[in-house]
Amino acid sequence: MDNKNRRYDIVVSDEATQMLVSHARFLAKVSESVYTIKRANPVIMA
Repeated sequence: MDNKNRRYDIVVSDEATQMLVSHARFLAKVSESVYTIKRANPVIMA
């Protein structure tokens, strides 16, 4: 079965789009916080 050349269209509802955007913002904020904490405390290696 050769699926390499198949193209799919995906429909995402407005509500799902907003949830994805909200989640991406949350992850970016958390990542920035972790970076700031690690930068201030180089001993933390997690």
